[in-house]
Amino acid sequence: MLTPRPHRAVNVDIFRPILALLPRGDLLRLSCTCHFLRDEASEAILAQPVSIIGHEQLASFCEFVLAGDSRRTSCVRRLDIFHIQKSLGGKLQDALLRFLESNLNLEQLSIVQSDALFKDDARISAAISSLRGITHLVVRHGWPGGISISLACQAVITMRSPLRSLKFELMDDPAGDTFLQDLAHAHTGLEELVLRFFRFNASYTPFHSVRKLHLEVEEYLPALRDLYTSFPAVQELAVCSQSYVAVRITEDLVVRARHDASADHEKGNAWPELHALRASAKEIDVLGLSCPVRLLDLKSILLYLSARVLDMLSSLRPRKLTLRLDYPRGGIAGLCMPELYGPALQSVRYLYAKVSPVSHTADIVSSLRNIVAAARIEVLHVVIAQGFSPTSQDADEFYVPAMDRPPSVYVADFMQLVNIEAVARELAGLCESLQTVAITFLQAIQRIWRVTRTRGGEINMELLEPHVGRGLLERETRRCLQERAT
Repeated sequence: MLTPRPHRAVNVDIFRPILALLPRGDLLRLSCTCHFLRDEASEAILAQPVSIIGHEQLASFCEFVLAGDSRRTSCVRRLDIFHIQKSLGGKLQDALLRFLESNLNLEQLSIVQSDALFKDDARISAAISSLRGITHLVVRHGWPGGISISLACQAVITMRSPLRSLKFELMDDPAGDTFLQDLAHAHTGLEELVLRFFRFNASYTPFHSVRKLHLEVEEYLPALRDLYTSFPAVQELAVCSQSYVAVRITEDLVVRARHDASADHEKGNAWPELHALRASAKEIDVLGLSCPVRLLDLKSILLYLSARVLDMLSSLRPRKLTLRLDYPRGGIAGLCMPELYGPALQSVRYLYAKVSPVSHTADIVSSLRNIVAAARIEVLHVVIAQGFSPTSQDADEFYVPAMDRPPSVYVADFMQLVNIEAVARELAGLCESLQTVAITFLQAIQRIWRVTRTRGGEINMELLEPHVGRGLLERETRRCLQERAT
């Protein structure tokens, strides 16, 4: 009696979902056992996000994906390509074209600092624009002049598949002043848009479906009415202008910007409310934004809350507030008018405080004492790091310094300098409404406490199991954001 072939003896409808849960290393080991597992494991590997760095990995990927069954190319659904700066050469270029032209299921494509893909040959950009199923596209080039702007813009505008998310980060201006208008016509279903240009040219054809907008410009920020005209349905907004980093914002400029913005609100040329806003205090001043904001991230470094920032918080009335506080050596001297913190912070229910650098327990408490004591917060999350990325699109991205010692030694040293439980208990004692305290150090340590009080005012701190604490933090976050504070 003949032994049945493995692929006939295995129910692939059950087997393939199991393979999809395995890490890449286990799949690679399985692929070395037999022909059946080689094919199945190879497809499972390609179904996971694929990252390629440099020419050698790109050549190896193309050779692997084109060597098997013709359906193998369509297993790739997410592809990230990094650092392809030199010319591809005829053989590698043809292989990449074969992959792009035969893939039917690619949904997410990132091209980061890979200027050669939009420089060598227009056939590659044409193949990218012809992808049938792509919904998320990232194009971020390395330096000015390193990319063919016209090819990149043409590829985006002529995409066969309608995009839902586009991150288009150029260090030059797009080809032509009508790029945004052409983009609005070509991709009417865009929900997320990240733009990095030298200057912003408003689109008079609105992006009615864009809900998340991240705008970074090297020159001046656009007028609020131009932003609203181009993106009337935005719910989450992040803005960054390099030109305001070293510019002194005068009172006249602030008054004029707020007067213009107030007129825009009266005419219906500004958003009535934003779900999330990430910008520095200077950028908010220049835009003149004053609408209610549920989640506010003041990304710039603050040594204290100035009168201008307090006035801004009173106007925006955030429910969740993210602050980045740097503790100067020698301590904070003379926090600005702590008696005014209460009215400015009365709407805040969730305080997310990023503190750096830290040398001992008192640093953290001193940085937050007046803010926590004046507010009526219910959730406090303190994140401690050597620094944070001011330009990253990820608001929680840590700056991890180069370590000349093992991470475990670095963390142990921190634990000797800072008593995390003492920090949590002292901060909890400053605010009677506080119910949840979380403290995170880099990505190595996280502690979450449930705070309760007896009738006599005694504080009980219950340290939660990690999974229980994370669940509580998520629930409390949703609850704090449900209702608009008056």
